Amino acid sequence: MKKTTFKFSDKKISNWTTQPNKLFDLLFDQYQECLVCTVYPSGVKTFGYRYRDNDKKIKHKKLFPFIDNSIHNGVDEARIKVRELQKLRRDGNSIEDDNIKSVEYLAKRFLKEALNGYRVSYLTGKSKLMVQYEKRTKAEIKSYINNYVLLKTKDDSLKEKLTRKTSQTYKDFKNKLLDNLEKSDVEEIMLKLSDTPYTANRLKNWLSTMFEWGIYKKICKINPTNGVGKNIEHKVKTFTPEKDVKKAYNYLNSKLSINSHFKVLVGLSHDTGIRLIHLFGLRWTTPKTQLEKTESRGYVDFNTNQIIIHRAKDKKELKVYLAKQGRAWLEKLRELLHTKELSWAYKSKWVFPKPRTKEDKPFDYDSYKSSLKKMINYLGLPADYKLKFARKTFVTHTARKHGVEIASRKVGHSNTKTTHDHYYTPNDDELKLDSIYGENKEDDVKLKMIKGNG
Repeated sequence: MKKTTFKFSDKKISNWTTQPNKLFDLLFDQYQECLVCTVYPSGVKTFGYRYRDNDKKIKHKKLFPFIDNSIHNGVDEARIKVRELQKLRRDGNSIEDDNIKSVEYLAKRFLKEALNGYRVSYLTGKSKLMVQYEKRTKAEIKSYINNYVLLKTKDDSLKEKLTRKTSQTYKDFKNKLLDNLEKSDVEEIMLKLSDTPYTANRLKNWLSTMFEWGIYKKICKINPTNGVGKNIEHKVKTFTPEKDVKKAYNYLNSKLSINSHFKVLVGLSHDTGIRLIHLFGLRWTTPKTQLEKTESRGYVDFNTNQIIIHRAKDKKELKVYLAKQGRAWLEKLRELLHTKELSWAYKSKWVFPKPRTKEDKPFDYDSYKSSLKKMINYLGLPADYKLKFARKTFVTHTARKHGVEIASRKVGHSNTKTTHDHYYTPNDDELKLDSIYGENKEDDVKLKMIKGNG
């Protein structure tokens, strides 16, 4: 038997061969303590967990065979399994059962495998849309799982909050065994994050997705988020006063040729109420292929005077009417693409392309930060002015002038309750009404005395 130590990689394990006259080679991973790989002359390679028991005797537990070019049976998977077994032993649990897995094991498998394929809702049959996760969604999922489940956050106060012991037998959520998970384990995390209800609810959402994927992959049997209620969110219905919106409009119309894309973005977001994320993915022309439709959010249709959002928040199509001002901004922007200053954007399919990038990519939230700051200073707008308030600003002013029903339909809400609860800020002056019965003295009701018979 030959013993060799080096840092494992799938390529090195794949290329390792054993001489026919030997029983086997035992390889030790220099990176992960206790991980070994047994290589037989037949070519079979099996990962193992090599450790000393309580009596200091060397034990060897087989894990699984190495399979070349596989995302499941490689070095990374073996390292995760060894760390899993090490934690089980530290916690005093038996490692004889091969099926013992923790939340950490599932989380790492989920991040490595699930995000590169179709959405979990499609895999589990809950949705018929055969689409993959968007780049932004992947980033959000990774952030939540890494920071709140795997505890990789650099925020010490957050880590302290998440690992606060609530009982003598307390275990961090990531170290809990999948087979023993209960609804109360998720509720415990929600309680710890009660001061940030939006974050808690988003985490619960992605945890549910992770456990559904685990069930689909037969890694776990239940989804412990089922039946767990949401934390109550107190959303601030911030909007921009009409006088400040008019300031911005005058600024856009007088100097539209300078920083054109940013200014048209500001104008359209206030003039249509379309979400910024949807405007970022707006095309000049109708997408012709499924790929073009998937990578974009919508397109401008000058013939019907509309912006078509083919992938709105509820996955349905939303048609937004273009008012004269909005259409004028877009037509002017299209003309400016023929100038020297905007020639870099002439061939772009995006209405709002990222400035001077090698790849043709659309705007994102970082694309306009410096321009927004300059506009705030130039116009003397409130320091807390944010472009994301544009949608609520549009809803509020539309509702005040034309009613909540019209405002709700304009932004594609399925009911007016959503508009009322999260977007519309009523004007208290509207409550200062005269008597609804009129105050003309001639219409006063004259009461007559009725004499009784007694």
